[in-house]
Amino acid sequence: MKSMNDRNYLVLLIMVSAALLVSIVNQYRSDAMGARLQVLNEGISAIEAAPVSYETARQVDYTYLNNEIREKVNLWSEIFGPPPKAKPRQAGPNLPQKLKGVVPSLRRQITKKGGLFILIVTPKNARGAYMGIGEKINGVTIDAIGPEVVTFKLNFNKKDYFHDIPRK
Repeated sequence: MKSMNDRNYLVLLIMVSAALLVSIVNQYRSDAMGARLQVLNEGISAIEAAPVSYETARQVDYTYLNNEIREKVNLWSEIFGPPPKAKPRQAGPNLPQKLKGVVPSLRRQITKKGGLFILIVTPKNARGAYMGIGEKINGVTIDAIGPEVVTFKLNFNKKDYFHDIPRK
């Protein structure tokens, strides 16, 4: 009986191997990409090229044209004269120099009458003074007080100049 059992396994192994081999051969023979390539090649070989005709460029005498254009004096004259030279710009104020030594306080601030006032130390006032928006230091106005910076504004020649100083 033992040999019969081994024989059945051997037959089963041969049948599975044969089925696997047949499957591989069928897969190789039924290559979809190869079949598609063959159909496309047959289609391309059936196409005939249409006749194409090209027009040749005319010969242009560029030397003659250049001479004709250069002879036209009115073509090269100015329509408008050159613009007038710009006036030299006047340098703006040096705000960092005007605000040198000004130190706005980060923590010392008060609110009264709806406005925020912060302690600002200046070279003239070492102890500092509480100042709000609209007050002036060395001719420069406090324009805005933010949580980290104070913005100063100076109107010079009908133009506003701004400078930010961080609060410390």
